[in-house]
Amino acid sequence: MNRGGMGVPEPDVLVVKLSDSFTESVQGLLRDAGLAGRERPVSESGPFPPAAACLVLAGGCEPDALDWLTQTRVGGHLPTFVIGAAADHRLAVGALSRGARD
Repeated sequence: MNRGGMGVPEPDVLVVKLSDSFTESVQGLLRDAGLAGRERPVSESGPFPPAAACLVLAGGCEPDALDWLTQTRVGGHLPTFVIGAAADHRLAVGALSRGARD
């Protein structure tokens, strides 16, 4: 997507759907921000393509997000955000310790 008009495409936002929760909200948010969302299958391995960020949709299966973060080893090069509904601070601490930003 080219928002700047200078021929430089804006990077996509990767979306990993561990659940369907928050899918419509995230799609709307990206659309309103003028960003393109690109789904990355949960089972896909290998290096991550260049992207502005990675959103992990994990509403209702937050512990699975911790497993996914551990298995994929996103690392610090790609800002990664886990989106869930659980209020348990231990899940948040676990996600942060595995490389998520928030």
